[in-house]
Amino acid sequence: GERGGDLTDIVVDQIAKTHEGLERLIDSSLIEEPEVRSPASNTELLDFLGAFVSVPCTTSPLEKNVEYAAEAFGLSNVERDILRLVLRWQRLDQLAELSALVHKRLDSVSQALAALIGCHARDAHRGFAPTGKLICSGLLCVNPEAQELSGPSGYFTVPYPVRVAMLRPYKDKTEWLQGLVGQSARASLERADFQHMEQQFDQLGQLISAGSEPAPVGLNILVYGPAGIGKTEFAK
Repeated sequence: GERGGDLTDIVVDQIAKTHEGLERLIDSSLIEEPEVRSPASNTELLDFLGAFVSVPCTTSPLEKNVEYAAEAFGLSNVERDILRLVLRWQRLDQLAELSALVHKRLDSVSQALAALIGCHARDAHRGFAPTGKLICSGLLCVNPEAQELSGPSGYFTVPYPVRVAMLRPYKDKTEWLQGLVGQSARASLERADFQHMEQQFDQLGQLISAGSEPAPVGLNILVYGPAGIGKTEFAK
């Protein structure tokens, strides 16, 4: 939720209370080393986070844009909630700190996400799988070598163009999509001007068509050559 660009009172209060209580829980004798950690203390932590998970969404630009993304890319509810959580980290340091504490306490990315968005750890793990829609769409990037859950060098990052587009207000889904991927560029040349590259046109046509298939992986096109030979017009 937002309040003039920040979170609403209800979210701030909820997070503040959860954050304070979680710090006490982590500092208490319940927290032990991972190898001697008791299942009971994990259960208490998950129960404690129940109030945080139930925080309602609002009609803020971020929330609406997440719904647009879920519809446009066919995200599951879990994938949608993961995206919303990671984007909220960009807006509120307290939430990022809370998430880091949960990750530290549970010592598992999947379990931390499950606790923070209210789902099963197995479903959370599927939500950021390399072949899943959330990652393949480019909405979210994963750094398996990261030690932290959030932050610039955290496990999850949102590409800068995506982050900018997801935080801006739009009047509808069409305008949001244009803000995310940009408007179609109009070429000043025609295909007939590139007759010497007819074979490449056919190959690229097949590649671009494949990009519309479910979960395309590794679909990238590199146009290279000296300046002034028409690369930009060819791409348009």
